[in-house]
Amino acid sequence: MLLGSLDEQLPDDQRAVFWKVDDRVFETGEPNENEEVVTDAKGDVHVIVTRKRLVELDTNEGGNRSSWPYCRM
Repeated sequence: MLLGSLDEQLPDDQRAVFWKVDDRVFETGEPNENEEVVTDAKGDVHVIVTRKRLVELDTNEGGNRSSWPYCRM
């Protein structure tokens, strides 16, 4: 699970959309903007726009890089 992830709070079908888009960003390295449906803790449904891009960070060991999809809502 990624830092700041809301996975455990989302219904399975909504979580699947988030992960599908994350996987596409990992595979292609291309940024993605997507409208996604999110159900909040009260059960209210919202449409949000997410912008995801790949961020590469150096690890403590150096040399190896770690890649993460960065999501801004």
